[in-house]
Amino acid sequence: MRAEALAQLREGTGGATASVPVLAQLALLDDCLRVAHLAIECDGATSPDELGRVAALVQVAAPKYFAVLPRYESFDDGAVTPDEVERFLVVHRNDDGAFGYAGPTPWSGLALARHVERHTHNAAPLRDLERMLVRIMDDVFAGRASQLERDARRRLRDMFEPPPTAGADPRDVAFCRADGPEVFSSVAHGSQIHERDPFDVESIHTEARDVFHRQVVRATTPEQHSYGYGRTLLVLGDSGSGKTHLLRALRHQVHASASATSVTCR
Repeated sequence: MRAEALAQLREGTGGATASVPVLAQLALLDDCLRVAHLAIECDGATSPDELGRVAALVQVAAPKYFAVLPRYESFDDGAVTPDEVERFLVVHRNDDGAFGYAGPTPWSGLALARHVERHTHNAAPLRDLERMLVRIMDDVFAGRASQLERDARRRLRDMFEPPPTAGADPRDVAFCRADGPEVFSSVAHGSQIHERDPFDVESIHTEARDVFHRQVVRATTPEQHSYGYGRTLLVLGDSGSGKTHLLRALRHQVHASASATSVTCR
């Protein structure tokens, strides 16, 4: 599935060696830029206000295009000024290569989202893309709702029909297998303190994490360290409140940083 998606994304790029995430970003940005073009050109005129509303999108897209596609080498410094934003849109509008408006494979981001939905029965990326493109079009229209704008919105919505196919998400099947390994557990044991918790959520016990971070910084600052005193953080909490889980996260934080040689978690 991944190889098929990569081949689809590399089509027309002249053998670009960029990774799937980079090419996927270009595909999604191309779809966003297409919607911007459609919305701007809806009434046959381009206004400075409309260019201003898509400036942030172009500023994100320009360095991504420059990094992969030689046709955008003039945007090595991005597209910051209004003139550069307009020039980028003109280049993209006339680009008949991969990820260009006039290219042979339009709506590559939508094709990628449908590829994911078809193989995994997970329609979330498809719906996220639809909401993103609708927001871009609405931003350009800025509340205008003439027949031209309504027709453009209708054409965009039609691209996401028919509804996604039904079926079980393969991730759900793997997660619920009776013979599969345990993924989540309600208890963290002391023997797991040295193991990284891949499901750690940093917003849990934020106050304790902040205090620990300050203690680490204080203990590893040369001026404080020269005094020869260590720092101790006492963690108190009811049974099941997440103390061991928190210590696992703090231990990983320390050992993943440059301070690992001077701080010990016990």
